[in-house]
Amino acid sequence: MVITRQGRGKLCSLERMIDARILADHLDRHYAVRGRLEPIARGRADNYLVSTDAGRWLLKIFQPEFTPERVEQAAAFIAFAVDAGYPARAFAPTVDGPRTTRLDDRAAVLIPWIDGETADWHVVADDHTVGEIGALCGWIHRIGAAWPRASALAYAR
Repeated sequence: MVITRQGRGKLCSLERMIDARILADHLDRHYAVRGRLEPIARGRADNYLVSTDAGRWLLKIFQPEFTPERVEQAAAFIAFAVDAGYPARAFAPTVDGPRTTRLDDRAAVLIPWIDGETADWHVVADDHTVGEIGALCGWIHRIGAAWPRASALAYAR
């Protein structure tokens, strides 16, 4: 069985195809997770819903320009933000400890699933939602300013 991806809600050219057996082996070897895989037809990365008896996960395989080192740095920041109370999910550590792996020569992570709906691109339904988004943006910026490794972030250079 081959799983292909779609991006931004529209069918895109099939640049990459990853065999489901490769994905399943990767999840088992690096995270000791076994489950059913479903491609998610949104986002720029290759995203898969992983359903297990114990819960659901997001397997995210980043675009080639996002190196494992860069994604590991983002994982550290997200863990810091979650520890500060920000409503996100930290990337799951592998059985060996790091939060980032390589799959199909790209950085990959496993994230606990967050239930909810993803809004369409550039669509905000009401003023209340705009206010919530603004509050979250302000909060993550304050957390970023407090992060001890902020000066090491790729965008800071």
